Amino acid sequence: MMGIYDLDLQELPLFEGLKADEVEQFIQATEAKVKRYGKEVRILKAYEANSRIGIIVEGEALVIAEDRFGNETIGHRLERGALFGSTTAILPEYASPTAIEAVSDVLVLWVPYTSLIVAGPKLGRVHGIVMRNLLRPSAARMS
Repeated sequence: MMGIYDLDLQELPLFEGLKADEVEQFIQATEAKVKRYGKEVRILKAYEANSRIGIIVEGEALVIAEDRFGNETIGHRLERGALFGSTTAILPEYASPTAIEAVSDVLVLWVPYTSLIVAGPKLGRVHGIVMRNLLRPSAARMS
């Protein structure tokens, strides 16, 4: 099984400014998990309740908008480092009309939003850097 150290997570925009051991500290403090999805699998369904922020670690996915009649429109591609699911994680009452579908095999780092907030005091500087990166305008690739 691939170790978390083998994924070079410190290279992702969310972790910019952190060393590998600080990223590992973040993963442990937030209980973030890495999950693999096969090609054409829906990583996140439209209107699905979601409490986690997803970060693409490997592979590519598509953002697919769905209207209330079930019609789908393919949006943009998400690649390594792209964030998704943050709106529904932060605002659980918001039912997002977008789905995320794997274009290839995809590896996603899922960060539970509540754990991200609660871990702040334990993480100190590391938490501040991650939160700044999360809120950065370049993170507008999120859905």
